[in-house]
Amino acid sequence: MAHVTTDPGTTTQGISGVFLDKTERTRILDPIQDSKPLLCARGVSRFYGRRLGCHQVDLDVMPGEVVAVVGESGSGKTTLLRCLSGLLPPTEGTVLFRYGDELLDLYRLDGSVRRRLLRTAVGVVFQKPEEGLRM
Repeated sequence: MAHVTTDPGTTTQGISGVFLDKTERTRILDPIQDSKPLLCARGVSRFYGRRLGCHQVDLDVMPGEVVAVVGESGSGKTTLLRCLSGLLPPTEGTVLFRYGDELLDLYRLDGSVRRRLLRTAVGVVFQKPEEGLRM
């Protein structure tokens, strides 16, 4: 179960589940790497001036795990997901993405390397379809 802290003093339990059983996962994923997270967020915060987008989020996403970020309108879900997907740099904290055997810090990568990684290894479905168009 993913544990996400969204606000100081407020805790939300993320909903998680495995979409493949262990046998199917073992066939698709290398069992040695199966115990390592695909995505790690540590202390991720995003501020817009004095306004808080998300605060001190720690999150690990394991292979085969599905995590839902749930909250009220304006609670920072989109801000958090944009930070985790490499589209919006956090004000504080780190976002690490496993690519093969390496954990890459998304925001320390060269811009062209990050864009290539996001095009080939990360999928984003936008709330507004026009935001996903490359024009």
